[in-house]
Amino acid sequence: MTRCLSRAATSVACALAFLLFPFAAVAEPLFRVELAGFTDTDSDGAIDCGETLRFRVSVAETLPSSTVSGSLVIPSPPAQVQGWNFQPGSVSVDPTFTVRCNPLVVHGNTPGHDYAQVDYSCTTSSPPNGGYVTAFYVSGTYVGFGASTAVVIPASHQQGSLVQRVEGLAEGAEACFAPDVALTKTDGGITAGPGSLVSYTLGLRNIGSFSATAVTLTDVVPAHTTFDAAASSPGWSCTPGPAAGSVCSLLAGNLSVGAAVSRTFAVRVDLPAGTSLLSNTATVTTTGQDSDLSNNSATDTTPVDPGDPDLVLTKTLSSGSGAPGSVNVYSLTVRNAGVAPAAAVEISETVPPFTRFDAAASAAGWSCAPSGNPGSTCVLSVGALAPGASQSAAFGLRIDATLPANALSVANTACSSTTTSGDPAPNNCATITTPLGGAPSLSLSKTLASGSATPGSTLTWTLTLRNTGNREAAAPALRETVPANTVFSTAGSSPGWACSPGPAAGSTCALPLTGLAAGAQVSRTFAVTIDNPLPAGVSAITNTACAADPAASEACDTIRHPTDASPSLVMTKTLLSGTGEPGTFLVYRLTVANAGNQAAAAVSLTETVPDHTTYDTASSSPGWTCVPTSGAGSSCSLAIGTLAGGGATASRDFAVRIAKPLPAGVTSIANTACAAASSVSPNCDEEITPTTGAPVLAISKRLLTADPGPGDLLIYEIVVSNRGDQDAAAVAVSDQLPSATTFDPSASSPGWACSPSNDAPSTCTLTLPSLTASASVTLQLAVRLAAPLPAGLESLTNTACAELGTQRSCSSTSSPLGGSPLLEITKTYTGGPLGAGALLTFQLAVTNAGDQDAAGLTVSETVPQYATFLSVSSTPGWLCSGTSSGSTCTFSIPALAVGEIRDLVFAVRADSPLPAGVAQIANAACLVSPEGSTCDDVSTPLPVAVELYLTDALDADADSNGAASAGDTLRYSLSLTNPSAEAAADLTVSLALDAHVTLVPGSVTTDLGTVTLGNAPGDATVVLAIPRLEAGATGNASFRVVIDSIPPGLDHLVSQARVAGSNFADEPSDDPDSPEEDDPTLTPLGITVTPAVQEVPTLDSIGLGLLFAALALFGLRFLRVA
Repeated sequence: MTRCLSRAATSVACALAFLLFPFAAVAEPLFRVELAGFTDTDSDGAIDCGETLRFRVSVAETLPSSTVSGSLVIPSPPAQVQGWNFQPGSVSVDPTFTVRCNPLVVHGNTPGHDYAQVDYSCTTSSPPNGGYVTAFYVSGTYVGFGASTAVVIPASHQQGSLVQRVEGLAEGAEACFAPDVALTKTDGGITAGPGSLVSYTLGLRNIGSFSATAVTLTDVVPAHTTFDAAASSPGWSCTPGPAAGSVCSLLAGNLSVGAAVSRTFAVRVDLPAGTSLLSNTATVTTTGQDSDLSNNSATDTTPVDPGDPDLVLTKTLSSGSGAPGSVNVYSLTVRNAGVAPAAAVEISETVPPFTRFDAAASAAGWSCAPSGNPGSTCVLSVGALAPGASQSAAFGLRIDATLPANALSVANTACSSTTTSGDPAPNNCATITTPLGGAPSLSLSKTLASGSATPGSTLTWTLTLRNTGNREAAAPALRETVPANTVFSTAGSSPGWACSPGPAAGSTCALPLTGLAAGAQVSRTFAVTIDNPLPAGVSAITNTACAADPAASEACDTIRHPTDASPSLVMTKTLLSGTGEPGTFLVYRLTVANAGNQAAAAVSLTETVPDHTTYDTASSSPGWTCVPTSGAGSSCSLAIGTLAGGGATASRDFAVRIAKPLPAGVTSIANTACAAASSVSPNCDEEITPTTGAPVLAISKRLLTADPGPGDLLIYEIVVSNRGDQDAAAVAVSDQLPSATTFDPSASSPGWACSPSNDAPSTCTLTLPSLTASASVTLQLAVRLAAPLPAGLESLTNTACAELGTQRSCSSTSSPLGGSPLLEITKTYTGGPLGAGALLTFQLAVTNAGDQDAAGLTVSETVPQYATFLSVSSTPGWLCSGTSSGSTCTFSIPALAVGEIRDLVFAVRADSPLPAGVAQIANAACLVSPEGSTCDDVSTPLPVAVELYLTDALDADADSNGAASAGDTLRYSLSLTNPSAEAAADLTVSLALDAHVTLVPGSVTTDLGTVTLGNAPGDATVVLAIPRLEAGATGNASFRVVIDSIPPGLDHLVSQARVAGSNFADEPSDDPDSPEEDDPTLTPLGITVTPAVQEVPTLDSIGLGLLFAALALFGLRFLRVA
């Protein structure tokens, strides 16, 4: 949406909008590049080499209502442009020549850019004013070839690249054939420091119209630096040398038109720096005449941080062992690792505990206060230190002759300091820790206090710890590991033991003790209970105890006690599965138990394969081995391994297949199994299983037809099998036809006979003369499904049976059907306007659009508020809980065929009188069926509706740029109309202004109602009160706002009004200049940039309007350059 806000905009943009857009849509947009002006440096009225050209680039198109987008690029690509060089920073949008578009500059206004790109998105309206136009300005330096200058414009939304010649460039413009080498220089924005490397990048580009030969760079080494050849581009030559002030040159070679190269010139800052800022200038020359010497030199400045001192203190132990009474001598070295001198440097020490300062072992000059005892501070003056300088000194400490138990080491810290500021503190100090000598010595003995090694009994040991060292054991502790096959006994042990992770075997138990003086001893007990039963092979309980102290070596002692235990095996055999049927499996469960108090080792099971059977590996436990084969009489064995005592069991399965058929007289299968182990007597058990034999019928049925639906042919597959060990004769197969089907003999297996007819629910039968054991027969039964389906039939269930004597086997299949009703309810209001006592009629239409009849439908209604049900005007059959508001009414529809529509009328009478403020009565109806429910609702129409419009105009152009911008004043106009047949009452109009505008107090005027907000000091918005607006009446109001400062990226303002009343729905304002309804009013924001240029005469506004009208009439496509 675009509005004409100024006289200038009206003469150009509005002329385009009203002259260009009413014509028929053109298939392609019109692109135009024209010369808008140039800087006449020498005032000769002609374009000369090196002068600045200013172009206007535009695109316009007429088309129906739509949204388009694209990009304008100039020049594209830059290397193909002839006659001028692009100037970065010169791109600006022309708001006057932009209609229904939002252009955005995305490239061209940053140093180093070599082309301009403007993306645009345009929204057009429907004829007669359909179409859009957008334009922008760009500048460049003229370098020759007169009117042959060209640009390339890709239009992304409709076509590929176009080459467009510039219009308005004089044919007689001076032709320029000269190079123009432009030089740039940058250090990358760094801050240098003493001794650091500064690397300058010199960029060369020939932006002229002729090749440049023998291009040479010249640079002078800045003061306080030295040229660094290794970090520079090869080829630099400096005279007289690399020192500051030397002149360095580099031959860069030839540069063709548009070519660009870069070179590096690097220097290293002196140490110390001697300056806070480096300045460096480079120049470039060629053998020919350069068309523009203003860009042949470049200067860059680099700030220099002079730096700080950095004291680093290191400390080492040069001699001493830490033995009591000995001397430790430390070597202290302070070094200035910074880039600035350090003044009045000092080293300080604090005498640590358990030592005294030893002057004889220290360097001269140390001063300790208050003495040389622990806690005293000792200081040594070093003086000034230049960058890189260092000084060392010795500091001696004598260790106390005797030490307490906690005197484990001497920690000594030395620090350096300077009066010069800036020294970083983290490396000014150094600490060294020296271990102290002397240690206690522990010994431990372990004896049996009570108990025997019988499973389930308790063993109690006494642990005696002695300190035979020359130093107190500060924290001695006892440690035990709970022996294998035992559990720690808290009751039999001394208090204080802690076992982790618990009392079980393998856990570590610890008992901390108090300090133990040299020569002293202490005793504690440790008890365990032996497992019952014991594992196989366990013949003794072995236990080791240890004692330790942080300052002493560990001492341990071990004790061993023999055990007494034995295993006892019991074998049990049972039939796990099987019935003795020929050809089936008998699976036996063999369970061996160890009733002894010790595990049995190498336990094994043995079996003999029974007569008339074969061993079956698949149904047996893994590991069985049978010799010589798996046939009857073979011997089979299975290794169990170790079996714990105390009633532990192990079970394995042994399976055989019974022969089929069985020989005469065989009535049972007898089987014996035994269990044995090393040094244990075997134990056996027998199981006898009776056998059987007979034919066994089985039948299965499935539907072969996928996704059955109304009218489909359904084919069932029936498989009859004899799974017994005897043949069967005269097997009868029967099948009752499923609901809504008819038997189809042509698609069924031969032999079927249906009675009493071929229609459901008749039963069809077929006789099989014989069926051998393990054999099967496959039959087909085909039926045709009815169309449409009866109501409520959602699935098809069918059962087939096979019979032989008293045996009967059946199989059923159930398939969901694809058919279903598709129910809809539609409600419309067919009565007149709402009024007191008015008859209100609602029309209901119930439809079945599915492929299955529907049944059991109910239509549900609720008598609306402010109304009474009227049965005489409604369809007969409604059942209501009452007639007053809120009563529930239902209408039953027993069945609804496919495609049937049932029309109903539900009538109510409005209350008389109606309460004040009631403008509508709403009513909803629902259709409830076994498949679910669906609803529809409708309301009586409102009697009153109003229309509100909000427009804007530029009232005061503060900066005279012809566009809305910061500081300008806008005038908003409100128009309120009542097109209804009744008056609107109690109207309130309120405004929601854009956050970037400020209301001008006292500027609100209205010809209807009163101003309640807007004309008092401090009012920030507008509110109007209108008691009554007669039918067909119109009211107008206006007010002014000032545009505040505009944040970057904001391209339009948004404001909207709203009107509310007592007898109509709230209505937002509409912008009449846009096709959308109830949309806010948008005010575009524009900034006009007018560089100092010599304007070239162009068409006036009327001429432009006529030109675009002619283009639209006769076809823009003829201007396209292929």
